[in-house]
This record gives sequence, structure tokens and C-alpha cells, in this order.
Amino acid sequence: MKILSYNPGHDGAFAYVEEGRLVFSIEAEKSSKYRHSSLSVLDAFDALAELHAVPDVLCEGGWWPGDSPRVGEAAADYRGSDQVIVSKKRFLGKTIDFFSSSHERSHLLCAFGMSNVPKGTPCYALLWEGIIGAFYGIDAELNVSPR
Repeated sequence: MKILSYNPGHDGAFAYVEEGRLVFSIEAEKSSKYRHSSLSVLDAFDALAELHAVPDVLCEGGWWPGDSPRVGEAAADYRGSDQVIVSKKRFLGKTIDFFSSSHERSHLLCAFGMSNVPKGTPCYALLWEGIIGAFYGIDAELNVSPR
């Protein structure tokens, strides 16, 4: 499975994962030297230049509604522990899967994925990020709910 993920706005970045292995990451802050930078057109061309094939899935990180790079796009918002968008998109001449998860949910599942808790094991998580400070349950199917 080839997955190209991006966050166009605040702390913009591209990440490309193939068969569960990170192949590359392009971060706008490193390119521009400015904190909280959005992705630029040059960052997008750099990411496309690294691809050897069309990805199977395109993922967009959730952020504040109305954030300028997202106007007119169907992407998840900042808040929402259960907010997920799944659809199809055209990308480089092919129809591929599109996935977007809220910023809140993404932080929780990223922490779960990097932990040593085996998949399918229910657990609890504390998220303290930005304006969010809350406690959550993650069930065996990776559904997230506030506690």
C-alpha cells in the first residue's frame, strides 16, 4: 500500500509511506525556515518528484474550518474524535482513495500507532494539544470516544 499524506496549512508537510515504511517527509518549516509554515508549490513539486508511482491513498490532515488552503475542499476539521471522511479523488490520471481525519483524532491514533500497545487492545489516552485537553477511550476497532 502506498500512502501520500499532506497537511497544506499550519505546520504543512508531506509524508509518503509504502508498505508500512516511511519513504520521505517534506516539512514546510524546514524549507522556509519559518515556524508554522504552510506548504508551498515548490514543496508539492518536491513531493511529486519523489513518487515512483501513483499512491493508492491520498490523506489530508484535518484543521480549522475555513483555513485558506482548504476552502472548497472536503477535509476533516480540527475537532472531532470520530470525524473521518472517505471518498475517491482523481490524482495524476487515476482514481484513488481519499482519507481525511480530524486533527484531534489523528493525534490520538498517531500516539496509539507509535505505542507498544498491540492493535485490538482497548486503551485510554490523554490528549493535551493546542486548545484540546481531554481524556479518550480507544476500543478494539480503533474507534475513539471522549471519556
